[in-house]
Amino acid sequence: MKKIGLIALFFGVAFAFTSCQKDSEDFNIVGKWNVDKTTIEYYMGDSASGTPIDSEVTENDGVIEFKADGTAIDTDGSEYTYTLKGDKLTIYEFPNEVSFELTLTEKSNSHVKGYTVETVEEMGITLTTKLTMELSRI
Repeated sequence: MKKIGLIALFFGVAFAFTSCQKDSEDFNIVGKWNVDKTTIEYYMGDSASGTPIDSEVTENDGVIEFKADGTAIDTDGSEYTYTLKGDKLTIYEFPNEVSFELTLTEKSNSHVKGYTVETVEEMGITLTTKLTMELSRI
């Protein structure tokens, strides 16, 4: 009897993992998304770790519509192209010129959260910027 219970538990756990995997495979960015929150954190040095030296938070920063043909348009009428491969959402402002690449940390058909990190050195000072965006489907 214990074996049957163990087998049922095994299949239940396997089914749960399979269901979660399928949910992420069904993710679709196409549609209108509200930019709920944009956070920019500034760090001294070449990594986005520790305590930021400054930060900015913007809420309800407009709408982005991702279209099925790989184009997108925002509230201001700016047009972009994009690609989505796995957990990487790449936005191109000009053809073949990457504006930024978001690493998606959360993605569902109702909510997306991702970040990008950029390090620059100017006049002997290294500064790292981390931009985090949170979107919700309209």
